[in-house]
Amino acid sequence: MKRNSDMNSGRGGMKRSRPSEEPSLRLLIPSKVAGSIIGKGGKNISRLRSDFNATVQVPDCSGPERVVSITADLETSLKILGEIIPCLEEFFSSSKGEVDVRLLVHQSLAGCVIGKGGAKVKELREKTSAKIKIFGICCPQSTDRVVSVVGNPEVALNGVKEILTLLKDTPQKGYSEMYDPTNFDEEFAEDYGGFGTGRPPAGRPVWEGGAPGRFPPPPPPPPPAPFRRGTDLPDQTQGTRGRALPPMRRDARRAWR
Repeated sequence: MKRNSDMNSGRGGMKRSRPSEEPSLRLLIPSKVAGSIIGKGGKNISRLRSDFNATVQVPDCSGPERVVSITADLETSLKILGEIIPCLEEFFSSSKGEVDVRLLVHQSLAGCVIGKGGAKVKELREKTSAKIKIFGICCPQSTDRVVSVVGNPEVALNGVKEILTLLKDTPQKGYSEMYDPTNFDEEFAEDYGGFGTGRPPAGRPVWEGGAPGRFPPPPPPPPPAPFRRGTDLPDQTQGTRGRALPPMRRDARRAWR
């Protein structure tokens, strides 16, 4: 199919961009939305590329989630996101008319969004009126963390703009491994902010009550059995072979009990 030849599989699906050029915006989306973004025969995604002179990629994946990569300047990336958001609305349909945009950011940059004691994310929420969540663990086999921005289309877009502006001049630190959605993990999808369950994740963000653990805490140990002195021992008034003890020794054992 033309669509599959247009979209390259896996992490290496950005052949149109130079090897040293990294996407300015990466989104984690449910696979059900990818068809609307790509369009029949790749018509929609081709239009985005030509209209905005940008690299837009949605690598094919058989799992429940995919990654949209946009390589362009900040202003152009936001315009392209504005074109993609209506496709996300189909999946995140709610009476409030809200959409959930999930950004992929390097783990070293997540702290910039959170701020000391959650101060920065609180400021961003107040400034944009968006609900912003930073999930506490990286996507499987990667250094990417999900930042979820929820609100009506205008609010969500503005929230993403503020976050990207904040991160634009902040260099990432350490080893980098972009998330490959073929490595999705259904069991921990709610922890890393993925779509492995086929529904919007409900994991706790790191700034609400601490980072969620990958495993539940172990159950408390059972209480020790009460010790009742002598009840589990043989009759202390008897000696070996069931013989009765002399009165003096019998009284001594009773006193010890």
